[in-house]
Amino acid sequence: MAKNPGKGRVRAAFESLLNGGLRAESASVPFLRRVRLITIASLLLLGTGVPFALGYWNLALPHETLDCAIAMGLICANLWLLRRTRRVALCANLLTGAVFALLVTSSANVGGLADPDFRWIYLAPVMGFLISGERSGWTWTLASLTAVGVFWVLPMGMPIRYEALLRLPLNPLLDQVVPLLILGVVGTALVRVERQAEVALIDANQAMVREAHLRREAKVHAEGANRAKGEFLANMSHEIRTPMTAIIGFSEVLEESFSDSPPTEEQRDAVETIQRNGEHLLRIINDVLDLSKIEAGKLEVERIPFSLREHLDDVVSLLRLRAQEKGLAFSVEYGADVPDVIESDPIRLRQVLINLVANAIKFTSQGSVRLEVSTFTSATGIGLSFQVRDSGIGMREDECTKLFEPFWQADGGSARRFGGTGLGLAICTRLCDLMGGRIEVESRPGEGSTFTLVLEAVTEGEIPGGDARSEKEVSQVDLSGVRILLVDDSQDDSRIIERFVTSAGATVEKIRDGVIAVQRALDDAKKGEPFDVILMDICIPRLDGVQATRRLRRAGYTGVIVALTARAMSTDRDRCMEAGCDDFLAKPIDRDALVQHIAGCLGQ
Repeated sequence: MAKNPGKGRVRAAFESLLNGGLRAESASVPFLRRVRLITIASLLLLGTGVPFALGYWNLALPHETLDCAIAMGLICANLWLLRRTRRVALCANLLTGAVFALLVTSSANVGGLADPDFRWIYLAPVMGFLISGERSGWTWTLASLTAVGVFWVLPMGMPIRYEALLRLPLNPLLDQVVPLLILGVVGTALVRVERQAEVALIDANQAMVREAHLRREAKVHAEGANRAKGEFLANMSHEIRTPMTAIIGFSEVLEESFSDSPPTEEQRDAVETIQRNGEHLLRIINDVLDLSKIEAGKLEVERIPFSLREHLDDVVSLLRLRAQEKGLAFSVEYGADVPDVIESDPIRLRQVLINLVANAIKFTSQGSVRLEVSTFTSATGIGLSFQVRDSGIGMREDECTKLFEPFWQADGGSARRFGGTGLGLAICTRLCDLMGGRIEVESRPGEGSTFTLVLEAVTEGEIPGGDARSEKEVSQVDLSGVRILLVDDSQDDSRIIERFVTSAGATVEKIRDGVIAVQRALDDAKKGEPFDVILMDICIPRLDGVQATRRLRRAGYTGVIVALTARAMSTDRDRCMEAGCDDFLAKPIDRDALVQHIAGCLGQ
C-alpha cells in the first residue's frame, strides 16, 4: 500500500512544532524534553484560555477578558522566542510568569482565596519544577505562598493591625499553604531523582562512547598489527627464499657434476650438508607461513583421491636414512583393511606424518621408531589411525598438555640439544582440525611416546588417469625452440633458473628491470617474434612484476606470463593471477616443477 505523503508532512510539521524547530538527533534528550514540555504546556494553556476569554467577553467582563487576551499574547510571544533563541530557562519562567499573573489578577478581581479557581495557582510551582528545575520550582512556590498570604490579609483593609491579624481564620490560609509546601517537597524529590537519572544516563552514554572509541582504536591497532605482521612475513619469506633458490639450485648442479668427475668423500659430504641445511631453513620459513595462514583462516585443505601407500612410501624413503644414521630400526606396519586409495589432502597429510616421524627420530637416541597404519569403525564411518611409536626420551603429563602450543618446547635445553622452533606440532594439530581429524599423545619419561593421528570418516577413492606426470615424464619434457624472457633482478637466481630451462632445450634472454621488460616484450610481439613464455619475478626495480603484467595485458599482450616470487603469501598469488598471470611459482624454484609448469602453460 502506498504511503500518504500528506500525513507525513503533517506529522513532520507537528514534530517540528513540539521540538521548537529542533531536530531530534541534534539536541540532548533533557534539553529536548524541556522544549517539548514548554510547547505542550503553552498549547494546553492556549486551548483552555481562549474559551475562558470568549466566556468573559460574553459575560461583559472587560477586565477578565483583557487579562486572558494579554496572557494568550504572552504565551504566543514566548513560543516565538523559544523557537528563535532556544533559551529554555528564560522561556520557561516567562511562561510560568504569564500563568501566575493571570491567576493572581483573576482571583483578585473575584475574591482572593474565596475564588474557587485560585487553586490553579499550584500550576506555577509544578511548571517550575518540571520545566526549569529545583531552584525555579521553589521560586514559584514562594511566589505562590506570597500571593496566598496577601489574599489572606486583604480582607482586613489598611492599615494592618496585629490584633486583627490574630483574629483572622487560619483554615483558608492552611488550605493553601500546606499543599504548596507538600508540592515543593515532592517536586524537589522528583527533580533530584530525575537529575540523578540524567547523570547516570550521561555517564552510561559517555562510557559507551569511550568503549566504542576503545574498540575502534583496538580494531585499528589490530588491523595495523596484522598488516605489519603480514608485511614482515612476506619480506622475511622474500629475503630467505631468494638466496635459497641459488643455494639449493647450485648444490643440485654440483651434485650433477659428480657424474662426470667422481668427488671426494669430503666434497660429497659438503654438498649434502648444503642441501640438508638449505631444506631445513626452508622448512622453518614454511612452518612460520603456514601458522600465519592458519591463524588468519586463509589456509585451505584439498580433498582429492591419492594412493595412500605411495605417499607413505615417500615418507619412509625420506626419513629412513635419518633413522639409519642414528642406528634406529624404522618400520611401517599396515592393517589388513587399510585402503590403497583415499580422499583427503595428500600434501598436508604427508606434512603431518613427516613431522611426527621426524620428531620421533629426533628424540630417540636408541631403539626403534615404528609407524602403524590401521582402520577403525566410528559413528561417522570408516576412520584411519596412524600411530608413531618411539623408544625415546618421553615426556611428563604436564608437558603433553602444552605440547601443541606454538613455540613451546619441554625446556630450554631441548631447543639447544635437539633444535627446532616448536612450531611443528602446533601446525600439525591445526592441519588435522582442517582435515577433520585430531592428534593424540601418550608418553612416559624414559619409556618413549606414541603420537596418534586419527582421521574420521575417510572415503575410499579412485585415482583418475590422464594429466598426472611421473618424475620420469617430467625429466623428459622437451622445451626445444621455446623462447623465454626471464625478468629477475637477482643475478644468482636468474643464473640457476636459466640453467634449469636451458637444460630442457629452451633459449633464455634475461632482463633485470620491469620497464625495459615490458618494452622488450611488446617490441618483439610487434615484430612477429613474441616470446613463448615470460618468467616474471614480482619484486623487480622501477616497475614490479604485478604492474608490469597489468601493463602488458592492457597493451594487448596475450603470451604466457608465469609469476615468480619469494614472498609466497596467498595474497601474492591472488594479486598475480588477478593482474593476468597464467601461473605462479614460489621460490626456491624446483627444476622439475618449473619445467612442468612451462610445458603445461604451452599445452605440452
